[in-house]
Amino acid sequence: MCEKGRGGTLPYALLILLQSVLYGFGTPLAKIGFRSITVLWCLGIRFSGAAVLMLLLFGRRTVRTLRAAQAGAWLPCSLAMAVAYASCNMALQFTTATNVGFLMSLPVLFTPALAWLLLKRPYPRRIIPIQLAVIVGLYLLCCGGESGSFTFGIGEVLGLVCALALAAALVFSERSLPGIDPVSMATAQATVTGVLCLTAALIFDDVAVLPQVTTAAWLVVAYLALTCTCLSYVLQNTALTRLSSYTVSLLQCTQTILTAACSYLLLRERLTAVGLTGAAIIVACVVWENWQSGRPQKSSVKISS
Repeated sequence: MCEKGRGGTLPYALLILLQSVLYGFGTPLAKIGFRSITVLWCLGIRFSGAAVLMLLLFGRRTVRTLRAAQAGAWLPCSLAMAVAYASCNMALQFTTATNVGFLMSLPVLFTPALAWLLLKRPYPRRIIPIQLAVIVGLYLLCCGGESGSFTFGIGEVLGLVCALALAAALVFSERSLPGIDPVSMATAQATVTGVLCLTAALIFDDVAVLPQVTTAAWLVVAYLALTCTCLSYVLQNTALTRLSSYTVSLLQCTQTILTAACSYLLLRERLTAVGLTGAAIIVACVVWENWQSGRPQKSSVKISS
């Protein structure tokens, strides 16, 4: 497992596992909320509400930090996060919460390439078999178990857009976090996403639908704002101060298991035998890569006496 700096990385890995638990509940809960509130209004209120809360708590600190940094240090990752969560929530309108949860774990495919492009980090060839196996798992996941045919609709396309954007956000954040503290970065990300989503809701959606939103849907929005935005953003950014973007994306694959379990509990969504096989392949890849990364590497440098 790639680590940065000194000290143990286990506590930072646990932060990502906690984030996965929060998202595991958040994905099916969002789908429940969409029965009463539109995607754009849910996103706009969720992120603008989270931004207001974080600005109230950390506004002075964030403004002071961002003024000292260049816009290129925080704006790219914030825009990438906005694209990621907009496409993720739109995907829930067209496919199952389980599928969205699995597709959101695919930054593990894209972060090494983006890190090579943006951070000039060597692409580890040893992970290519893992990536190919994950693609096989994705094929089995999206293959309809009843008909045996490959189904890849607009929901899955949006899920892949989400995965690409999340990978970009991880790499951009890893590059910028040495100069910006995790809380200020999280506040910037929530604010940019909130402004964009709320603007889109005001332009493309109808305000008249808001009085019809149920109490349950408002509670879902509150959960998404507090845990899946404020808390989760801080958890992710804190982890990225010690873990590489690839390691974080790999750990976030645990979200797939939790999303599937929560989707069964809350939505009664079931994976077919084919889908379960695909899920098992993806999970096996995560476990194998974590084990391989944690093994001590043989040094090719000889130390002369």
